[in-house]
Amino acid sequence: MNFITVISAISVVGVTIGVAAMIIVLSVFNGFHSKVTDLLIGFDPYIRIESKNSGNINDYEKFGNIVKEFGINSVAPFTLNKECSQLKI
Repeated sequence: MNFITVISAISVVGVTIGVAAMIIVLSVFNGFHSKVTDLLIGFDPYIRIESKNSGNINDYEKFGNIVKEFGINSVAPFTLNKECSQLKI
């Protein structure tokens, strides 16, 4: 009878440690998820100027100067296409 009590106690302690570890790991991952989400949202620009027909904006400096008149400190061009250019060596 004593042997079954020891096995039961070990089982209860094992399940308790497993559940505690699971709660701690999920809490840490939830905190990392919030931190990463805040970090990635911080990279989103306040203003995005796009061409009407999804073409190139050749004179982006003109738009940058117009926007700077409204108190924007910095302007940078970027691209959203997924095409890869091939390098010829």
